[in-house]
Amino acid sequence: MTNKAIPKKSTQTGSRKQKTLLITVFVAYAAFVVLGLYDGLLGVAWLSMRTTFGVPIDALGLLLLAGTAGHVTASFANGSIIARRGIRFALLSSCVLMVAGLLTETVAPEWAVLVAGGFVAGLGRGMMDAGMNTFASANFRPRLLNWLHASFGVGTTAGALLMTGLLAVSFGWRAGLAIITAWNGALLIAFLITRRLWVLENGASDSAETTPSAPYKSTLRLPIVWLSIGVFFLYTGIELGVGQWSFTVFTESRGLSETVAGLWTTLYWGSLTIGRILLGFIETRIATWIRIALFTVVAGMIIVLLNVTPWLNLLGLMIVGFSLAPVFPFLITLTPVRMGAANAPNAIGFQVGAAGVGAAILPATAGVLGADFGLETIMVFMTVAAILMWLLHELIVYRVAANTAAANH
Repeated sequence: MTNKAIPKKSTQTGSRKQKTLLITVFVAYAAFVVLGLYDGLLGVAWLSMRTTFGVPIDALGLLLLAGTAGHVTASFANGSIIARRGIRFALLSSCVLMVAGLLTETVAPEWAVLVAGGFVAGLGRGMMDAGMNTFASANFRPRLLNWLHASFGVGTTAGALLMTGLLAVSFGWRAGLAIITAWNGALLIAFLITRRLWVLENGASDSAETTPSAPYKSTLRLPIVWLSIGVFFLYTGIELGVGQWSFTVFTESRGLSETVAGLWTTLYWGSLTIGRILLGFIETRIATWIRIALFTVVAGMIIVLLNVTPWLNLLGLMIVGFSLAPVFPFLITLTPVRMGAANAPNAIGFQVGAAGVGAAILPATAGVLGADFGLETIMVFMTVAAILMWLLHELIVYRVAANTAAANH
């Protein structure tokens, strides 16, 4: 009996694939850390920024809307851009736009210039967000996809901590933006070096439309797509709304010092990051975990809303962060399963685009309500949004079960 040796070519191919996976995972995680830096920094920096430009507290809404306009434009074009030009074009272009937009914001002499920079940076973030989610859903296991979004949490935590530290030593918000602009430049260099590795697993080329993809209209005819759009809209609005307004509510309405409020905001983002790292090990019964997480988001928001004691506020805030952690990546993971592989690129683009809209609309609306009816109204608004998000997802679960039952008969 003879031993059959493993063909050398097969071994080399497997080793090359493993090396490619490790490199793309590393760069993808770095990209999501960089994406998160801005969102974490903005909530802490906003009071200083509005003082610089002499704008009212709810003007944050306009800045968020500008970023969202760019984010949504790029996200909804995700399927078309990737099909026509390839995934690497989308990722490289996103880096160029983020650097250009953030640099404009950093040196902006006037409020209008800052808002314009926010739009350009939003284009880049939308293209990166949708493009990387499409790449990850095709090339990464669920665990790696969850940890990709944990990297975003690392970025938001680091951004909030960075800005808190800079304010503590009397550095301005421009210093914080300059630092994250530099990190975006480093990310662009990383994508340029590794550009040949960014190919979808199904073999889509860099420039030809070889990925089977359903038409936009066909995807939008699916009721579950619209329900998912609603969930993503609410999810990101809550995640960023709580992160961006907690600092203001805790300092201006509940009497905490800026240092303590900044630390609590950092702990909120940190709990989201820890949740994504720990829950990233989960690769089964994902739909059930989403349902549990959305229910506990509601519970955490109610604790913060009741404002019984400062420490219970912190506990509720961290429950919200930890519970939100797996929702976005788990929903992305389930998209090809729930909507089909052909609809997945379009659906992911729609979902990420809706998330971008929610990230601006909900915090902006909360700011207007807070300015008109008192800052505590912000927490009421976020609690209602959390309840609605939970109910919409329950409708998705119901439709999936109904579709499965119909298919089995």
